[in-house]
Amino acid sequence: MWILDLSNNQLKGQLPDCWTSVDWLGYLDLSNNQLSGRIPLSMGSLVELNVLVLRNNNLTGELASTLKNCSNLIMLDVAKNMLSGPISSWIGESMQQLIILNMRENHFSGNLPIQLCYLNHIQLLDLSNNMLSKGIPSCLKELTAMSKKGIHTRGTLNRMYLIYIPYIKIYDYFVEEEYPINISLIWKGVEQRFKNAELIKGIDLSSNKLTGEIPKEIGYLAGLVSLNLSRNNLSGKIPSEIGNLSSLESLDLSRNQISGGIPLPLSEIDNLGKLDLSHNFLSGRIPSGRHFETFDASSFEGNMYLCGEQLNKSCYGDGDQTTGKLSEAEAINDDEDSIFYEALYMSMGIGYFTGFWGLFGPMLLWRSWRNTYLRFLNRLTYESILGLNNSTEIKCIERERQALLNFKHGLIDGYGMLSTWRDDEKSRECCKWKGIQCDHQTVSLNLSRNYLSGEIPSEIGNLSSLESLDLSRNHISGRIPFSLSQIDFLCKLNLSHNYLSGRIPSGRHFETFDISSFEGNIGLCGGQLNRTCPRDGNQTAIKPEEHGTVNDDEESVFYEALYMSMGIGYFTGFWGLVGPILLSRSWRNAYLRFLNRLKNCIYE
Repeated sequence: MWILDLSNNQLKGQLPDCWTSVDWLGYLDLSNNQLSGRIPLSMGSLVELNVLVLRNNNLTGELASTLKNCSNLIMLDVAKNMLSGPISSWIGESMQQLIILNMRENHFSGNLPIQLCYLNHIQLLDLSNNMLSKGIPSCLKELTAMSKKGIHTRGTLNRMYLIYIPYIKIYDYFVEEEYPINISLIWKGVEQRFKNAELIKGIDLSSNKLTGEIPKEIGYLAGLVSLNLSRNNLSGKIPSEIGNLSSLESLDLSRNQISGGIPLPLSEIDNLGKLDLSHNFLSGRIPSGRHFETFDASSFEGNMYLCGEQLNKSCYGDGDQTTGKLSEAEAINDDEDSIFYEALYMSMGIGYFTGFWGLFGPMLLWRSWRNTYLRFLNRLTYESILGLNNSTEIKCIERERQALLNFKHGLIDGYGMLSTWRDDEKSRECCKWKGIQCDHQTVSLNLSRNYLSGEIPSEIGNLSSLESLDLSRNHISGRIPFSLSQIDFLCKLNLSHNYLSGRIPSGRHFETFDISSFEGNIGLCGGQLNRTCPRDGNQTAIKPEEHGTVNDDEESVFYEALYMSMGIGYFTGFWGLVGPILLSRSWRNAYLRFLNRLKNCIYE
């Protein structure tokens, strides 16, 4: 079997994985069905395959890597599916006989591999409507088939449009049958089908996320008939080499970020019948002459600084300027804009550098500043989360409920202050228990001034999402359990004014809590209280009042440095840019043009 054409049916389900048993298949067309799933690996065993068309199905996943074995392919069409992953480099390395490569309207991502430039015979390359990023390779001049004008020889056309069925025996006679290839492509903005027609040489990379400039090497593709790079993030200028594309009939560069003037050689392409340069940042006069004046305003709209008859907008100094060239004033404007942008980025960089290192430099050098910064973050995080919790109430989960009940059982509640903490059906909503706030999990536990006694149960560590704990002014005794220091999210802690004793646990962020979290516990000792514990050696102790003063001084210096760094960074960045604007008229003009472009970009 040489040809298998099941296109334009209503086939459903996945492609069968049995292609290793198919001999000598040269043409496979399963397009316009409802096939789903991945392309089977066994399809790579069809080494004689010339044409593979899977267009307009629901195929997913990446291209099967075994397809690189199909080195005789001249047409690969997987358009209008849901295929994903990168454009594989082996397409250019192993399929160098390809003439048509159509992968549009999928979910392919990543960059354009330079191996695509190995496709010397390619005449139609369509990768539009994907998620491709980065730049267009500059090796386009290696696409030699597109650099030649006109059509190929009859032998090549036979390869393209007429797949021969060699030596079919019909009524004892050996004959050759012909089978046409249908080509579907977007031509002048409309999808069209070509059958047994002269192949149109075209590149379509539209509707992706491509960046960078249009490579000047595009000018080597003299046989190119259609070029569509619209709806990307391309920048820079239109290369003047594009005027070498003498066969070009359709050019679409719309909805990018292309700047500069329209090159005069573009207006000298005689065959150009469709042109769209709209919605960019082009400037200067629209070239006139030949058929360029036949294009209407839609070809140039959305470029605030373009002028000319097509837009009914007069250019500066119309009476003295040569048609198709930028005026001297526009050239000066370009120079001013260049200097302005350099100064803008430099001022932003200097301001950022000064403000950033003015604050973080001392933090890298002094531990006291680092501790103050951590306390600042703890307070900020706590206040933000507390504000959110006040606006929403979410039920706690069963694991948290059991942990809270175990915590209660470890304490002595002589006055029944925790009477709402019950293990029954009516009290299952633990977020309504006294002293608890929830956000998916228990985040705040406030049991201060409740006459609780006993010891803090080690089960407190099971409340892994706890962010605030206040057990102050009770009669709790014993040691602080080590499990409490292992709660990563705990940013506010108050155990003051109890009867706790022993060493305050260290490690993780527990050392960031200051003396106010532990004061009023005469038996406690540790670095936070500057009170030595037995066997610690002779260490100089600082009174609690003195320790609090040190922390207050550190925070005072920290906040002064914070505000000073912000002020210096703002002053440097602001006046580094605004100063010259006030002094130089050309800079003011450049700044106004920048604001106009920014407004145009936002509102369009």
